[in-house]
Amino acid sequence: MDEIPETGFPVDIGSEDELVGGRRFGPRSKRNQKFMLGVGLALFVGAVALAFANLPSVDLTPNWWLLTWVLFLLAPITVALGAIEFVLTARVVGGTPGWGQGLTISVIGSAANLLPIPGSYLVRSRAIRDAGTATGRAFGSPAAVGLIWVAVAAVVAGGVIALDSEPVLGITFLAGGAILLAAATSWLCRMSSGPPTAGIVFVVLIELAMVAVAAARYWVVLAAFGLEPDLPQSVALAVSSVLATAVGIIPGGLGLREVLAAAFSPIVGLDPVFGVLAATTNRIMGLVVLAAFAIGVLLVRGKSTSGARR
Repeated sequence: MDEIPETGFPVDIGSEDELVGGRRFGPRSKRNQKFMLGVGLALFVGAVALAFANLPSVDLTPNWWLLTWVLFLLAPITVALGAIEFVLTARVVGGTPGWGQGLTISVIGSAANLLPIPGSYLVRSRAIRDAGTATGRAFGSPAAVGLIWVAVAAVVAGGVIALDSEPVLGITFLAGGAILLAAATSWLCRMSSGPPTAGIVFVVLIELAMVAVAAARYWVVLAAFGLEPDLPQSVALAVSSVLATAVGIIPGGLGLREVLAAAFSPIVGLDPVFGVLAATTNRIMGLVVLAAFAIGVLLVRGKSTSGARR
């Protein structure tokens, strides 16, 4: 198995018999994932086609200057937060990864999540296990952190929506998110290798930062297309993105993210067409940044390998 030099972390995402969440991930599961990839692609194409067919007859030439803030600042921050999340998660359950390793796993995991398998989960779980953590904790901790991410997003969305215009819906989101947050943090506490309080608080704060950055990205994208976005609109689109990615049934939330963006948009007074446009633009820019980081990781690996051979 190929490994990242000087880290011992695997860069592959497992064999057909890889253990995932307590069950074997075999050929049948892979066929199901490929089917879901096809479903996601159909949803994506359909959502984008409908959005463009219903675009208002106004000038939608984007403000490229604003979009550079996503490309060169906000999207890279998202990758960096993913690295911090991985390192904190591993350390809570007894692993000892470095920050450079965390960045590598963040990039590889995000890229693997685009494949027709639960790539990000596999990469992170295997890396935590190989960092010296028991198998149960290694495969459970990323799942717990994913639930914390969803819970924090729901709490933030609930608070914003309740204060803005829909108190009943907002309180529902807030209550559901709080219950899920309590359950997920309790699960992570049980997997902790030591006193968990500080580490888990930092994990929750990182998830809050990730939701905030996601909302900021959507705010900038909407503003770049000449709209006047507000906080509820940005947060609602961020939550739709979190849910689409966390569900995991479709690689990278392909299509599902755009559909959920369209579904959430009317709740906060945004035309669904612009929700899909923002989600698609945000996805494309995120992929560009991820590709740049991936190239950087490959270059570093190449230099490390050449140095080791000498």
